[in-house]
Amino acid sequence: MIAAIRTLTANSKLNVSVDDQTISVKRTSLRITKTRDGVFCLKDKAGTKKKSKRCLPGTYFDMISQRCENCSRGSYQPNRSENFCLRCPRNKTTLYSGAKDISQCTDTVCGGNLTSMTGVITSPNYPDPYPKGIECVWNIRCPKGRGLLMFMPNISIPLTSECSDYLIMRENSSPYSKTTYLQCESYSNPVTFISRSKNLYVKFSSKTNEEMADGFKVFYVTFEEMYRELVASIVEDGALYGNSSLRRILKDENLITQILDVMAHPQKFDRYETSSTRKKIPEFYAFVEKKVTDFFDSPYRRRR
Repeated sequence: MIAAIRTLTANSKLNVSVDDQTISVKRTSLRITKTRDGVFCLKDKAGTKKKSKRCLPGTYFDMISQRCENCSRGSYQPNRSENFCLRCPRNKTTLYSGAKDISQCTDTVCGGNLTSMTGVITSPNYPDPYPKGIECVWNIRCPKGRGLLMFMPNISIPLTSECSDYLIMRENSSPYSKTTYLQCESYSNPVTFISRSKNLYVKFSSKTNEEMADGFKVFYVTFEEMYRELVASIVEDGALYGNSSLRRILKDENLITQILDVMAHPQKFDRYETSSTRKKIPEFYAFVEKKVTDFFDSPYRRRR
């Protein structure tokens, strides 16, 4: 065995795995012994014993540093005493270094063209922390004759001096187009706004190496242009966000879709009079009711 190793080393060194142990053998270091505890040792010219590392899952034995190192982000190692890590499949990566199992690989696929009447956009891996080094682009195309309303209960992004992680929304992909929304830090209060244009370009970028963050979930809904004034009067009223009861409602994801349905179809507001939804969130309906009534009872609109 020693003669074979001497031939294979060819004036260099050879890494050999024996009984779940990785051994680095030089051409000039050929004495390999086995200790009582089953750990292999090798002796160099000076006769100094070098004990090989029994690395734990999530780590590998680095031959250069002669110590166990964490698997880098995007890789994992489920076994002990290996000198390599396995890459995550396809477009997946890990949130941290030192992953022990393929189940810790998270999907980084995101973005796309959205043309439906309603939809949801989330950071990858939401509601868990998003991976680093990703870039997502969505293009929302509003159907003809409809406006676009965006709603976000909160956003979690680590604050950095360079705004390394950010979410931006603007009219199109041109950096010179008008910006509708930009955020590069966490914000716990709900945000609602109407897009200035029919189409909306949404980009999320993560480049920082700072702490992990949960990211965001954005709801969008389209509404008939003839109701733009009414929808704007609802979402741009500071009382919607200043009232603690209304803020609590706006942060409840189980109720958000029902709230957005009211805004998308204000002409159907009277149908909610006896609905169970109205009974769950009476504060919101009381807030919206007067605005809807004033809008449809306007003399100008009656004449039309």
